[in-house]
Amino acid sequence: MYLSKIEEIIVIIAAGFIVIGFVVSTIKNIQQTIAEEKQKEEKKKSNERKIRDLIKYMEVKKELTQLLKKKTPPK
Repeated sequence: MYLSKIEEIIVIIAAGFIVIGFVVSTIKNIQQTIAEEKQKEEKKKSNERKIRDLIKYMEVKKELTQLLKKKTPPK
């Protein structure tokens, strides 16, 4: 059960296309994964900045509340 030269060439070309397709799909998957990880990291950094701003806001609000308590005369 031997293949003719033309059949061998066709099989080699088909195998080459399969390998190339596998490599291309793997590269695309890796790029997509990297893009998703970058997006997650940016969201994490954004959330951290928002939390820091909220903490600063709460601290300033607490200080202002304490100042108002000191300035207002007792009833």
